[in-house]
This record gives sequence, C-alpha cells and structure tokens, in this order.
Amino acid sequence: MQPKRRNGFSKPRSNDQLTTWFLYPICTVAYYLLVCGVLSSTSSPLYVHLLWLESVLVLFVLVAWFLAEAIDPETKSSSSAGSSSDVKARDEDDFFIRVICFPHSTTRSRFCGTCRKSVLGLDHHCTWLNTCIGARNYVPFLVMVMTCLAQMTLQTATGVLLQTTLLQDDEARNRVRSAFGGQLVGYHVLASIFTILSGVLGLGLLVLASLHCYLLLWQRQGTYDWMLGNRGSLEAIPPSSSANHVGSNSLSDEVEMKRQLEREEWQKNIEMRNKEKGRASSYSVQQPVQPARESLLDNDDSKMDSKDAIATTVTSLSLTEEA
Repeated sequence: MQPKRRNGFSKPRSNDQLTTWFLYPICTVAYYLLVCGVLSSTSSPLYVHLLWLESVLVLFVLVAWFLAEAIDPETKSSSSAGSSSDVKARDEDDFFIRVICFPHSTTRSRFCGTCRKSVLGLDHHCTWLNTCIGARNYVPFLVMVMTCLAQMTLQTATGVLLQTTLLQDDEARNRVRSAFGGQLVGYHVLASIFTILSGVLGLGLLVLASLHCYLLLWQRQGTYDWMLGNRGSLEAIPPSSSANHVGSNSLSDEVEMKRQLEREEWQKNIEMRNKEKGRASSYSVQQPVQPARESLLDNDDSKMDSKDAIATTVTSLSLTEEA
C-alpha cells in the first residue's frame, strides 16, 4: 500500500513534476543569456528594465512555488488542534473556504487518493507540483500561476523583439555575429526555440489562470465541485450541512449509502458461503459414520437371527429324543 505523502517534495515524483523542474530553469537561463548577449553592449535603458522585471518575476515564482510545494495541506483533526493558535488557524481556513474562495463548496474537506490523506478545502491534485492544492496552499499556488504567466508572457515578447526590432542595432548585430561565428542563423534558431517554448508554456498557464479566475469570480466554487457538477453526479449541499465536517470524503451521501449496502450484501454472501461450506464439511464427516452404524445394526440382527435358529434346533432335537 502506498504511504501517505506529506507535501510536493515527498516521494514518489511524478513525470509532470520532473518536467517542470527541467523546463523552467532552461527558459529562465536562456532569457538571461539572450538578453545579456544582445543588449549588454547597447546603451538602451530597456536592457536594465528587462533584467529587473524578469528578476522580480522569477523571485515571486520561486517563493510561491516553494510555499505551494512545502506546505502540508492535510486536514488536522479537531482533537489535535487544542491550542489557541491551532484553533485560530482552523477558523481562518474555514473563513477562507466558506467566504473568500469557495462559499458553494459541498464539503469542507476531501480525501485525495494520490496523497492518501484528507485535505482541507481540496481544490484539486496538481500533477505539475505533485501535491494537493487546498485551503492552506491555494494562495501560493494562484500567485505562482499568475506570476509565472507574466514571466512567460515577458519572455515570449522579448524573444520576438530580440529577432526583429532589437537586432537592428549595429552593435547588437555585431556582438551576435561574433558569438555565433559570423552567422545569424544559429542565433535565430535558438531564439526561435526559446520563444516557442515560452509561448507554449505561457498558453498553458493562461488557460489554467483563466479557469481559476472563472471559478473564483463567477462560480465561487472549487475545481472538483465544478467538474462533478458538470457531470451531474453531485447535488448541491448547503455549507452549513452536517456533512461538512473534518475528514469527510468527496462522495455524496447517496453514493456512500449505496456503497454501504453493497458492502453489507457482499458480507452476507460471504457468510452464506461459509455456512454452506461448513454444512458440506460436517456432512462429509458424518456420512461415513452412518453406514458403520447401519452395518453394526445389521450384524446385531444377524446374530439375533443365528441365536434364534440355534435355539429352535436345540428344541427340535430335545423333542425328538423324548419321542
């Protein structure tokens, strides 16, 4: 059985997580190399502005990414939260779920089968971060998505400018030619790969950010509630319902009742099978005994018959002698 995972840094790693660890540093380092390689020899203030803006975005992305990965979103039981700080933190989480983000959420917490734990305000399990996104790390996750989207947008726009407008400067063109052996073809190939990669990542982040903004501002519910609601398999339950308790899973009451009935029926079938096996085994043990008893009775009857025959013979002989 797979052990419970604590956060995004817990093993096992997912392929999507390793992909992000590989692609993001490549895009960031390539940006600095291209910008420094083309604009460092120019006197344009755009060079400094681009570097500073990229550095600020990278800082925000890394801090938000680390918090979203490192925070354990697991639901803490009410018995373990005895101190005033724990109670205050739990009240803040409740306020975050019910008022700020997900006032139409059907459950207070859900069970994640991947991480093997109940997560407070579970929005979804992010395979790219390899952790659950819940009430405790939703804000860092959203900040990371927005700032990373801004970073990829900046890198895509800069990549286009580096191959068009910014390359028209003679000093920049000569510097690029000297770096690539007098040819601009290699530079254009690398810059194109960088621009396309940043654009594809930015497009995916745009879709993700748009979805979460739509759910937060218009639907006012989490990703799981929205997905299950679209499938028509989950009825709306008021947030004040008794079903919203710590440790409740993502199944509705109706589905849980059906599963409970299936478990009881399965248990009854097993008991009936065990009883039938017990009867068959007892019958197989008792069956050889019955013929033995019958054979004993037959022997007794034959003995009685032989005694009667002997007595009859003796009587007839005595009568013959008297005669």
